[in-house]
Amino acid sequence: MDHPRLAAQRRCKLLLLLLCARVQALAPATRSLSVVIPAYNEEIRLPPTLERTIKYLQHERAGAYEVIVVDDGSSDGTAQAVLRCRLNPASLRLLTSRTNCGKGAALVAGVMAASGELVLVMDADGATRIEELPALEAAVPLHGAHIAVGSRKAVLAQRPWLRQLMGGVFALVATSCVDQIEDTQCGFKLLTQEAAVATFPHLHVAGWAYDVELLFIAQQLGISITSVPVAWRDVPGSKIGWLTPLAMLRDVISVRLLYTLGHWHLKQPCDRTLSLYTEVH
Repeated sequence: MDHPRLAAQRRCKLLLLLLCARVQALAPATRSLSVVIPAYNEEIRLPPTLERTIKYLQHERAGAYEVIVVDDGSSDGTAQAVLRCRLNPASLRLLTSRTNCGKGAALVAGVMAASGELVLVMDADGATRIEELPALEAAVPLHGAHIAVGSRKAVLAQRPWLRQLMGGVFALVATSCVDQIEDTQCGFKLLTQEAAVATFPHLHVAGWAYDVELLFIAQQLGISITSVPVAWRDVPGSKIGWLTPLAMLRDVISVRLLYTLGHWHLKQPCDRTLSLYTEVH
């Protein structure tokens, strides 16, 4: 016969185990995350973004993450800067291309290489920081295809009037493709793996206006999209020139026109540049 004290201890241990199992069942599991960062001539702005992002993910997500930098044909030391930051090849991956194919094309390559249950795309300059991730993740259901897009609406209203005018004209044209998304161009977007696989392979726009086509495709497929306010800051060194807005307007008009005419469609993936990117091990 067991001593009463030993029996009580066993009962306590059993109750504790049952309680822990109950807590684990109720707590949401941390979904694995892939962070995809396109980079073109970003040897200066990228390292601080990488260091901050990796430090945050190491603390908040343990080993359930990977960061994928896509060097889109840089002529500076972008690739070398990434390799200097890479202490663990499994958590920081590098894709490179000898040709500058465009931000949209770079993101397609990175997203298609991603293995996470969630895929976050963010800019190399860290204008929206990784600390904004929980707000987007809270808006993404545990199951199914979904996209959460960062919204800089409150911050953009403080920019110079000319930048506001250019942004307003672009947003007006973008509404011909995308409904009820207040900020299509924020580089901070979170997708479930299902949404990423359903949308990114079909992108035709390789340049800056890829966001509009991405969200257009998502709405055509019935994928739910949620806008989430995020903090954003203007970081010096932007690659957007004076002619960039004109090219973006051209691309947005092309999305609306070419899908309407049937020249672009969702019947099969568009992989014109995917083979140009290779992973550096």
